[in-house]
Amino acid sequence: MTNLGASIGTALAGAVLIAVLTSSFLTGVQNNPDVPKNVAAQAQVELAGGIPFLSDKDLQAALDEANVPPKTADAIVAENADARIAGLRSSLSVLAIIALIALFTTRRIPARQPSAAPAEPSADHPD
Repeated sequence: MTNLGASIGTALAGAVLIAVLTSSFLTGVQNNPDVPKNVAAQAQVELAGGIPFLSDKDLQAALDEANVPPKTADAIVAENADARIAGLRSSLSVLAIIALIALFTTRRIPARQPSAAPAEPSADHPD
């Protein structure tokens, strides 16, 4: 059960991360006045299936290779950095909520094994 829970939590956190990263980046690029509308439209079409998690350096290199003007490239790199932070915050928030839910559900775990004999009360701690 521990492995299953860890796997599901990791998959859920990753899905939230990619979904928020994609939507935040695409919204940011479309609303950024430094990014031409044709570039924003092309990004929408090519990246709608999910955005890879790229560092600023890797993204800058890809934009330079694609001959994107420097002002536009800087705006896109800035939007990518903001989108990564938003994705990580959302993903960690989901994990924190799951941890809180798990914390409250552990109250139902018995304090002693069901097959163990009941503890006899001591004089110091009567029941």
